[in-house]
Amino acid sequence: MASVVNIINTITSRVIYLRTLEHIWVDCETITKGNNAVTARCRVINREGTWRIKCYTRHKANLRLIYGDEYYPNELGVYSIGGKIEYIDVVLQPWVEGKTLDSYIGCDDSDYVALSRAFDRLALDTLNAKYAHGDIKPENIIVGENFKMTLIDHDAMWRPEYKLYTAEEIGTEGYRHPNRDFSHYTKTIDDYPLAIIATTLAALALDYSAMKQHIKHDKTVLTPQLCINGKDPALNEAMRLFLEHNDAAHYRIARGLQSPHIVINGLRDYFYYAFTPIHSPLPQDIVPERSNNLWGYRSCGEWVLPPLYDACVLPQSGKCDVILNGHQIELEVKESTTLEEQARTKQHDETIEQEIDRKSRLMIKLKRDVEPALNILFNRFWIKENTRPNSGKRWTIYEDEILVCYIADGYSINTIARTLGRSNAAVRRHISDLNIPIPKKKRALRKPYIPHKRRK
Repeated sequence: MASVVNIINTITSRVIYLRTLEHIWVDCETITKGNNAVTARCRVINREGTWRIKCYTRHKANLRLIYGDEYYPNELGVYSIGGKIEYIDVVLQPWVEGKTLDSYIGCDDSDYVALSRAFDRLALDTLNAKYAHGDIKPENIIVGENFKMTLIDHDAMWRPEYKLYTAEEIGTEGYRHPNRDFSHYTKTIDDYPLAIIATTLAALALDYSAMKQHIKHDKTVLTPQLCINGKDPALNEAMRLFLEHNDAAHYRIARGLQSPHIVINGLRDYFYYAFTPIHSPLPQDIVPERSNNLWGYRSCGEWVLPPLYDACVLPQSGKCDVILNGHQIELEVKESTTLEEQARTKQHDETIEQEIDRKSRLMIKLKRDVEPALNILFNRFWIKENTRPNSGKRWTIYEDEILVCYIADGYSINTIARTLGRSNAAVRRHISDLNIPIPKKKRALRKPYIPHKRRK
């Protein structure tokens, strides 16, 4: 196993031993060292442009599956202190110009609005891809020209065609879910780190001065274990900012960090809705609709307010209210200007009210018809009916069904009469009128008598 120091000494020396590649020149100012490898920018003979070379301290079995032709096994010869040479694995990829995302976090002059927007696009593309990165953190994200972000270091990648069931790496501690272990190796391993970085950048974009005090020396802002327990002050401050600025998409993303489960349900939709333009003021013909247990407004078949709220109220007098985690937010609705628009708006509102009234009456009818049947099935009866005496009244169809069910279940006449509020004689008389067969009780078989054998 080659050490990091020996690898750095080897790639910075004038003589480099390579098996298949030509000679390389390494830019010493770009050398970075990690837990398992040394990375640097270099130039390769007979290849145009600059390249990113990654030299591994130990052999990893899945590098060929991840990098394909960019992987060179046993390529670089490294000398140890004792003079023994050891050939290590190398990955050679095109160099991506830019700075890592962690170099922007904590800087007063960073454009956090642009960074947050660019990362949301990167997160959405990653969730839509067929693969998972496996170790998403700011150090593995390169911010290039026009804030274009690129993921690097795919050593922990997951692909559906892999025949691997356990991961060799589980990501960086400050960005992974505390419950993640080596057995969790699926497409959803990127959910939690994507949500952490998106929440951090969105909160910094809304109020940098309020969030600056939560930035730690290692450029992390949120602590996963505290987030799950609901005790992270940075997360609480970020969620307060999202509620105050009606940033419902990032509020839902941040709330997913409190989940004890590794998978964040609906995360891809939340990132998608973050790019949905919100019209202000809202159109007149908006209709509240529900999707995945959340509410929003639609107009002409499109979402004008994404379904991210707990409730949405019908607009009245140019205003409408939406509720997000008990916080009521008032939104402006475009008012009618002409008599024709006013008439169309009034007709639209009446149509909505008629539809709501029709659905309400339908639900009342269904409840009236279904509730007695449910009470029969689950042996739940109205208390009022149990306490009122029914002597002298006509038998209803529901009482007949209850009577049949109770007789089939083997209940006694006394129990049935007490439940229905009638006398024993009335129950026996009605059973005779309906000609209901009463099942006979099964008699227990007597055990045969076997005399004991006499002892000798």
